[in-house]
Amino acid sequence: QSWSETDNAYIFYGYQQVQKLPVCSELMLLGGELSRMNVLNAPVHAIVTEEGIISLELYDLYQISVGERRIQFCSFDEIAESVERKLNDMLDETTYHITLARLCLVVRHGTNQLYGVVPAWYLEGSDHCGEDVSGDFIMFVNAETCKEIVTG
Repeated sequence: QSWSETDNAYIFYGYQQVQKLPVCSELMLLGGELSRMNVLNAPVHAIVTEEGIISLELYDLYQISVGERRIQFCSFDEIAESVERKLNDMLDETTYHITLARLCLVVRHGTNQLYGVVPAWYLEGSDHCGEDVSGDFIMFVNAETCKEIVTG
């Protein structure tokens, strides 16, 4: 039996956006593969075939109110200095390269079981030890304070 057009399936995924900024779940702060902004961690997944939508998953979607408060962001140079300070504190000969920087909103637990959002830079990078790429990393940096966002 051969493959035909009716056998095709397409996967669609997406992230919630508020004022054109992607919203990242607090789970993305846990590290590892959970931190990646990719199809596996997207809160919206759909599988579509010729027959229509055969699977639709929605999770970690938030009702976010946009207020009137103006936020003063750190300059990107200040963000870069903060990241450089953190990475230079590692006591080895590794060099680091940022491969992606994306402004986003990170959901955080607030008081009284309410959530809040923090504007942040989502940064992907790789570490290089000599000529070899030894790994990659993801970090979130608060766009207002220039400090890394960590769990806890």
